[in-house]
Amino acid sequence: MKRILAAIIVIITALSLSACGFDRTRRTVSEELGLELTDGEEILNKDTHGSFGEGMTLVEYKFSDDSLVSQLEKSSSWKPFPLDDKSQELIYGISDENGRRGPFITENGSAVFPEVNDGYYRVIDRDFGSYTVGIYDDISDILYYCKYDF
Repeated sequence: MKRILAAIIVIITALSLSACGFDRTRRTVSEELGLELTDGEEILNKDTHGSFGEGMTLVEYKFSDDSLVSQLEKSSSWKPFPLDDKSQELIYGISDENGRRGPFITENGSAVFPEVNDGYYRVIDRDFGSYTVGIYDDISDILYYCKYDF
């Protein structure tokens, strides 16, 4: 009986700790992007930061409707697509008469964000090649978040 009780306590503790991590990520992304994300379902959470602090955190939230759009429209920090030139170069790369530049937020040489043409974006330059980027795809109702530290 004591073993069963101990096993139950271990399972409850493990579930509680994993839920705390889930809430911590949502809270961090929400604070950094200035959005309330309670209606979003987390569909990706990947962190490659190493012991020296370099790396990338990628998180995606799927929304069942366009409930996030009203927040984005009211925010002075979020801009509607198309991307400005600096953000385009940073996120997807840019080609012109001088050649190709970017993208600079990459994983294995490829842009980390899928191509989005309709939605909103926010780029936070945190100095020295470190950025926080949020992109909301108005077609798929997915919010993409990346914290890039290099």
